Amino acid sequence: MGIKQLTKFLRSNAPSSISKVELSAFKGKTVAIDLSIFMYKYLHKSESKTKGCHIKGFVELICKLTKNNIRPIFILDGMPTEEKRIVLNNRKEILNDKKYRISEISEELSELLHNQSLEDYLNNNNLSHDELKKITELQAEHLSISNNLIEISKDDKHDIMSIIKLLGIPLLKAKGEA
Repeated sequence: MGIKQLTKFLRSNAPSSISKVELSAFKGKTVAIDLSIFMYKYLHKSESKTKGCHIKGFVELICKLTKNNIRPIFILDGMPTEEKRIVLNNRKEILNDKKYRISEISEELSELLHNQSLEDYLNNNNLSHDELKKITELQAEHLSISNNLIEISKDDKHDIMSIIKLLGIPLLKAKGEA
């Protein structure tokens, strides 16, 4: 399990403990890569949040590593510790709260727009300043929550695991956390 704000702490208290290293420094070496971290990275990085967006990120990573003669080994998380289980349950609650808020916002927008698209509603109605302000605020909140709503599905994980296996790259499951 990661340590929250570790990098910030180290930068403040032990700046020489963190350094940037060129990828070429790992030439001819084998590196272990936590699959989950990169799944979240590529799903979050994708502007479109469309199905399969994470695949491109993994393929590019694998190509970059192999091009630089670096042998990747991907590691899957095993069974979480009790501490990690608590963290995962908290994350799930937060995710569910976000999903619920998105549905509330969608309902509220639908009521404000009388079940029409914003474009149709604007073409057929004159909005007051307050109505327009409320719609804009709700859309901004919806966008903000949606952009931070990252969920790794079983299909997402399966897709990546299949690609990794097809490319002949080792994929190991840790006994505990990766």
